[in-house]
Amino acid sequence: MSEDLARRLRQIRETGGRSLRDLERSLHVSSSSLSRYLTGQAVPPWSVVVGLCQVAGVDPRPLRPLWEAGKRGPRVGPAVTVTRNDLPYDITTFTGRQEELAAVLTAARADRVVAIDGMGGVGKTTLAVHAAHRLTSDYPDAQLYLDLHGFTPGRDPVEPAEALRILLAALGVPSGRIPEAVEERAALWRSELAMRRAVVVLDNVAGQAQVRPLLPGAGSSIVLITSRRRLVGLGDAHPVSLDVLGPREAADLFGAALGDARAQDSPALEEVLRRCGHLPLVLGVAAARMRHRPAWTLETLAEYLREGDLGTAGVLSMSLRDLDGGQHRMFRLLGLAPGVDLSVHAAAALAEVPVSTARRLLDDLVDASLVLENVPGRYHQHDLLRELARGAAEERDEKRGALTRLLDHYVRAAATATNLLYPSGAHLRPAVPAGEPFARPADALRWLDGERANLVTAGTYAAEHGWPEHAVLLARTLYPYLDGHAHHAESLPLYGGALEAARHLGDRGGEVHLLNERMSMNARQGRYDPAHDDAKHARDLAREIGDRYGEARALNALGDMHWRERDDLRAEERFRAALELFREVDAGTDVAIVLGNLGLVAGRQGRYDEAERALRQALAGFEAIGLPGGQGTIRANLGQICLWRGRPAEALEHYRQALEHHRGLDYPGGEADALNGMGTAARHLGETTQAVEDHRAALAIAVEAGDPARQAAAHEGLARAHRERGERDLAREHATGALDVYVRMGLPEADDMRAFLAG
Repeated sequence: MSEDLARRLRQIRETGGRSLRDLERSLHVSSSSLSRYLTGQAVPPWSVVVGLCQVAGVDPRPLRPLWEAGKRGPRVGPAVTVTRNDLPYDITTFTGRQEELAAVLTAARADRVVAIDGMGGVGKTTLAVHAAHRLTSDYPDAQLYLDLHGFTPGRDPVEPAEALRILLAALGVPSGRIPEAVEERAALWRSELAMRRAVVVLDNVAGQAQVRPLLPGAGSSIVLITSRRRLVGLGDAHPVSLDVLGPREAADLFGAALGDARAQDSPALEEVLRRCGHLPLVLGVAAARMRHRPAWTLETLAEYLREGDLGTAGVLSMSLRDLDGGQHRMFRLLGLAPGVDLSVHAAAALAEVPVSTARRLLDDLVDASLVLENVPGRYHQHDLLRELARGAAEERDEKRGALTRLLDHYVRAAATATNLLYPSGAHLRPAVPAGEPFARPADALRWLDGERANLVTAGTYAAEHGWPEHAVLLARTLYPYLDGHAHHAESLPLYGGALEAARHLGDRGGEVHLLNERMSMNARQGRYDPAHDDAKHARDLAREIGDRYGEARALNALGDMHWRERDDLRAEERFRAALELFREVDAGTDVAIVLGNLGLVAGRQGRYDEAERALRQALAGFEAIGLPGGQGTIRANLGQICLWRGRPAEALEHYRQALEHHRGLDYPGGEADALNGMGTAARHLGETTQAVEDHRAALAIAVEAGDPARQAAAHEGLARAHRERGERDLAREHATGALDVYVRMGLPEADDMRAFLAG
């Protein structure tokens, strides 16, 4: 899409002063679609452009040339046009390290990769983050930060593939564009960086093998690396090694952290600096202790330091002695938590204290420089402090109880959020005591989005470290959210671990559910071989234990895969077997789903009256249950039958109704199906301009949702529409795009695209 058009649309929205929800109601366009239009991820229909202008009182006619330009061909450029800044807070009292800072800034601009090494607590992260903030104006397109947990106690280092997924997502690359192989992800990362001037901080790197795939290629972007090891194998990286602070810099840092003049001209200053090892982290902790005691002199602090052991651990341990019981306990327990960070509510559960108490304790620990709050309301510890806290907690045998409480909190909160967002399937998920209620579905979704990384990490940790029940509960509870919002790739390790946990527990019913859920996640990514294996295993196990519902669900999935392979005979056989079982267990929603599938099979075989009867039954079932999403799916299926019957005008009406249903639910897969159907119907009606517009909108949605099958369908629709318009180069480009996806997924539509390209 034209960058100028996206920018003008944002300006027009600001002129009108209307929220996305207000515009959704006024224009009858979903907020998710409006967001894509305003961020340049899709071209809006001209009617939407006119509607935005009317709301703001702006003449739309000057925008017509920009809109026409935006319609021509796929947009080339970075994934999004919105600047991302993930850098932690900069230290306003940054002191010392002027030579090293100058070296980093100079090397970054010249060599583009700088590797900062030094012992723990020496100030590597502080220097890298400060330098990145200084470089922001020269690298305005993105400022990214990622902790790779190379030396974090209790955490495995982040694998390169996962690091690349996180970084690509931070740049706005939709999950559907992120390949599975680490080499392909690295190539895409280099390509995205090449189109930007970005600064990236890769913190806490374990070694060169972990970070090498994350380095930039061509272009101007720069990467700042921190590690406790010298990364001598990174030949292109400029090394900057940090030693402990010199006497003058250590004194300046201590005085700045103390915030008053008590350190000036004190004979005890040299001893304090020496006992703190001239390490910035330790100096900060010691200064924080003295800062909260106005009556202390530096001699008092030195006396306390003499009483402890010399060295970093001794100084840090001394700082803990001044904590009261509640503060010390909170500090210890924070070191146990898996995940990226903790919210106040999670910390309250961990320590089994009221939220107000947890907030007070966390603030006390932040004031004492024992806990970091780089993002408001999110807390974590430096690795050295985490190691100290973790060891202290394990000595007191607090680990089992604390982590059980934290996992209980995550399970309850996740269940409460998921049941609010997906009430129709609540009876299929494990019964879990309710957590603190969410006021609105939007609040529940915001919580799930904010805690997703912690929830997936906690569930995986639970599976691997002796909490199998929690692993199973988290995986099964989170499934509709993770599946519905296309978080498939990052969630597969959770489901692998949860399956092993269910087997360890002997929970064969849970194993059936988890097999079906992992099957669905693999299928969504076009990984049909492992999906097929999971579906067959789920079917066989369900039969063995008498789980009729689980067996029916697996049979329906197998039918869907046969349908995609154009094996209609086996597809119908599986669907009919599933239908019988769903009726046996009185699963009304699933009965309607399978009737919709049978309608499509009959329609593709030319049994149109039978197809419509099945689909009308399915539609009545969804209407009786009150599920608009199901109604939208059946409307789209009816549209497909009308296309096969040569009735494109009727098909278009069905697809329009389907789009209304799915947009009301913000369901991207359904929106893409409806738009692709509308595009095909429009092409059959000779309205090729509208067909291109509809398929382009479907493609943008499918890419954002990470749905390769729907991406391929949109590419195919665009190829056929562009050919009818005489735009053969564009037709070939989109046909090739469809062919690539169909081949990767092993679908027979690949032969159709080969014939199209040969014609």
